Amino acid sequence: HIYIADTNKHRILQVKDNMVRCLFGCLSSGRGLDQLSNPRGISFDLHGNFFIADTANRRLLKLSLITNPCSKFL
Repeated sequence: HIYIADTNKHRILQVKDNMVRCLFGCLSSGRGLDQLSNPRGISFDLHGNFFIADTANRRLLKLSLITNPCSKFL
């Protein structure tokens, strides 16, 4: 998967299997909990947390990527 901080459109995109999907900040820019303003960086940690540097809002957002809890390891 490829994740993109689309700064000018204030959103986070995911590219998976040649499909582009908006993950966060998809409707509009702003200061709300579901909005971004000039995201400039994204990162992950070992626990599956997703961090977004939301620069114009002067905040760092921490999100959890949800995985399938019923999946089995082969």
